[in-house]
Amino acid sequence: TDTNKISLQKSTMNEAEFCKRVGISRTTAWRERKAGRLPFCRIGDKVVYLPRHIDEFLNNCERPAKA
Repeated sequence: TDTNKISLQKSTMNEAEFCKRVGISRTTAWRERKAGRLPFCRIGDKVVYLPRHIDEFLNNCERPAKA
């Protein structure tokens, strides 16, 4: 239904939106996806990201502080 479509659109980001939000280039996003470090969904030929994908990606990027 149209309501479900609108809800899905509000909860997903395209690649450009995701990259802008996390501060990486589209090339870096592609590399991270290919390496399995960036979760994503594919709908047809489109790559989309869910809000939880931001959290997962950023959590995987964390490094322990140097002593």
